[in-house]
This record gives sequence, structure tokens and C-alpha cells, in this order.
Amino acid sequence: MLAADPKPTDGQAAAQAAATPSAAPKGSESQPPPQQQAADAKTQPGPVGAAEQPGDVKPGETKAPEAKVEPKKLNAPEKYEFKAEKGREFDDQVLKVYGDVARELDLSQEAAQKVLDKVAPVLHQRSVERIQAIRAEWTRQSETDKEIGGDAFPANLKVANEALARFGTPGLVQLLNESGLSNHPEMIRAWAKVGRGTGEDGFVPGGKQSAQKDLAHRLSPTLP
Repeated sequence: MLAADPKPTDGQAAAQAAATPSAAPKGSESQPPPQQQAADAKTQPGPVGAAEQPGDVKPGETKAPEAKVEPKKLNAPEKYEFKAEKGREFDDQVLKVYGDVARELDLSQEAAQKVLDKVAPVLHQRSVERIQAIRAEWTRQSETDKEIGGDAFPANLKVANEALARFGTPGLVQLLNESGLSNHPEMIRAWAKVGRGTGEDGFVPGGKQSAQKDLAHRLSPTLP
């Protein structure tokens, strides 16, 4: 039989308890010395976003000079010299506005002229089409007018043209034709009335001067 372990004496029990580490209570772990804490703090990563940014100047250092930015080379001339196609003229005010825009876009003389050569004919054509449309509308209004239009329009137009040819100056005839006002119903109405008023029943004899004076009174009754 194995002999039972002898019971330790009181002195032996006390020495054994001192040699065996006891479990520390929760939350009471021992902290490292201050020197160790400082060393650990240096090796720990900093907070997010705290990294050094390019261009930051550290103590004792000088900031490097920034690179010099060269000014943008300008293509636009000091003054544009636009040329119009033969037989065509540009409006000075339009060219001034266009030149300001071309300078803001930094267009060279060649580039600005090229844009103008492409756009100007289209603008001119659109202008002509609008004028033709207006003249066509005036003609339509004259042909359908209640007083001078309808079946009587050809006769009224003939009387108006004869009166204009008789009393109108070449300059007036040219103005009416070029502007298209000769197609306007009010213009045809006025000259048709002049033609009827200076016919055989209303014509004032005494030569061309008398006829012109009578026409002026009819157009402006307030004249003496």
C-alpha cells in the first residue's frame, strides 16, 4: 500500500501560498510603467486623417517655392480686321459685338474670320426669307381686303400704280419697291384713292404743279 501524503505543517502551507500567484480580481490588471507607456504611444497609429499632407511644413523646415505658372498665350489680336464678301457689307455694331465675343473665346484672326464667313451667308439668307415672307403676307392682305381686294383688286392695283407713276418721284418708287411697301394694303389703298381723285372728274387742270398741289391737299387736308 502507498503511504498517504503527510499533512503539511502550518509553516509549510504559508510558504507555499506565498510562492503561488493568486488570481487578480477582474479590472485590476497591473499597468506598465510610464516609460513603457510612452514607448508604446510612439508606435501606435494616429487617428484617421491625421497623416501629413503634401506641402505641410514641419518645425525647422522651410516651404519650397511654388512653381511659376506661365501666362496663357493669347491668340486674339489687339484688333480684328474682318473682310466681307464682294457685294456684301457688315453692320459695324454687329461686328463690334462679334469681335468682343471672339476675343473672349481667344480666337485668332483667321479663326474668327472663318466663323464669320460660315455664319454670315446663313444670316443673310434668313433675313431675305423673312422679308419675302412679310411681302407675301402684305400681298395676301391686299388681295383679300374688303375695300380694294377681291374681284376689284386688279383694277384698284392698276389705278394705284398709274397714280404712283404720275405723282411719285423716282426715289419714292424705288423706296416702295425695295422695302416691299408697294404690296402693303394701306399703300395700295392710298394710291388708288389718289388715282381716282385725280381722274377726269376730279383732276385739277393747270399743269403738273397744280396737280401735285391738289394731291398734297388730298394727302394732308390740314395744308393751306
